[in-house]
Amino acid sequence: MSAIESPFFDWLLVYPFWISVLIIVQSIVFLIPLDLIRLTLYPLYKKHRENVKRKASLLSLIIITASVVYVPVRVAYDYNFVSTRVTEVEIENLHEDLENFRITLIADTQADWYTDKARLDNYIETANATNPDLILMAGDVITSTPRYIQKGAEGLGKLTAKYGVYTCVGDHDNWAYREDNARSLREISSALSEVGVEMVDDDNRVIQVDSAAINISFITYTYSRRIEQAALELLSMKNGKHDLDIFLTHQPNERLVALAEELDY
Repeated sequence: MSAIESPFFDWLLVYPFWISVLIIVQSIVFLIPLDLIRLTLYPLYKKHRENVKRKASLLSLIIITASVVYVPVRVAYDYNFVSTRVTEVEIENLHEDLENFRITLIADTQADWYTDKARLDNYIETANATNPDLILMAGDVITSTPRYIQKGAEGLGKLTAKYGVYTCVGDHDNWAYREDNARSLREISSALSEVGVEMVDDDNRVIQVDSAAINISFITYTYSRRIEQAALELLSMKNGKHDLDIFLTHQPNERLVALAEELDY
């Protein structure tokens, strides 16, 4: 997020700078292999090097032109459209009341200067359109500064799911106040609670679905704070007593994924 929140500043400096960086990176991905191929094959074509040089220059120009067109189009697309992915999870001996149960997982709404109301509403509407029974969020309600806590919470308050909306703690949820992580988390949790969304910090929640029970362990694993092994094992002690156990965290690294499997999530 830029320190200066101004449309003029964004369109004059921020957007041109980052789009230019992306164009350069996108071009280099193809230009470097092209040059390596030329160097490797030079002994084979050195008698025709001028002809090859012209063709390589033309190909380089095509690559750069394509990048100049592609990058802004892709940026505009990513800004305005939200993609979804449907995954069907088959679980042996799943309780009949959980058959075709729909869980929508979202993360990183990150309300800030660039994520305006229209963009956030588009995201929320896309999530609601999946017709979820339960919505789980993997944290990051805001990007930074307390100014966007209310906007982020109000957006998430529009999410609708029969069995509720829950989120774990994300990295940025600690950074509304850079020098006071506890206050950041407290104010975000409070704002979410007011709109019917619960942020759970290193704790379990059991959701009753007719005669079936879903246990969710909300694990705080961020740059600011990471759950201790003993506390994680304590939270997992109730595993196996429910029809489905879910492990939710903001940073699901390989160690945590392996540990979740080991603890029967």
